[in-house]
Amino acid sequence: EVGINNTISLLSNDAVKTLEVELTRPSDTNAYAANDCINTATSGSSLLQFTNAAKATGTGVIIASARFQTNSILSSGFLGKRFRLHLYRDSGVTAINDNAAFEMLYANSSKRFGYIDFTFPSATEGGASDSVAVQIDGINKVVQLVGTSIYAQLQVLDAVSTPVSGAKIKMHLHVIQTN
Repeated sequence: EVGINNTISLLSNDAVKTLEVELTRPSDTNAYAANDCINTATSGSSLLQFTNAAKATGTGVIIASARFQTNSILSSGFLGKRFRLHLYRDSGVTAINDNAAFEMLYANSSKRFGYIDFTFPSATEGGASDSVAVQIDGINKVVQLVGTSIYAQLQVLDAVSTPVSGAKIKMHLHVIQTN
C-alpha cells in the first residue's frame, strides 16, 4: 500500500506531457554513412528543441517513453535501420549539420544527459502505409534541465543509401514534469 500511495502522490503533483518536434530533411537524396547526423540543413543547422518540457527553469523531468516516426519510408532505406537521439539539458551545444559525422565532445559532457536508441521495423504495417514508427517504453530517464527545454541531435547508426528528399521525421518524448 505504501508503494501505491507514492505512485498516486507522484501523479497528482506532477504533470504528464507529450513533447513533439518535427524536422524536414534537406531537398536531396545524399546517402548517409553510418554515424552521420540527420538535420534540417547541410549548413547552419540547429539542435532539435522540445519546448516547455519542464514546469519552470531549472526544474526536472522524467522521460518515460519516446516515439520516432517518418513519412516516405517505402523508398527511404530507413526500414530496419538504427538511430540514436542524443539528449542535452541546454542549448550550449553546436548542432551538427545534415550528413556530417556525429562528434561526441568532452566539452559537452555536462550538457549531454544521454541518448535513446531506436530501430525501425524491417517492414511497414500494410501495403498502403506511407510511414513507419517505433516506440520505446520504460525509459525512466531523470534529468534536471537548465531552462525548460530538452535539446537533441539525431544520428543514424547504420548507412542509409537513398534517403527521400524532404522526408519528414517526427519525434515525441512523453515526460513527467517534476518539482
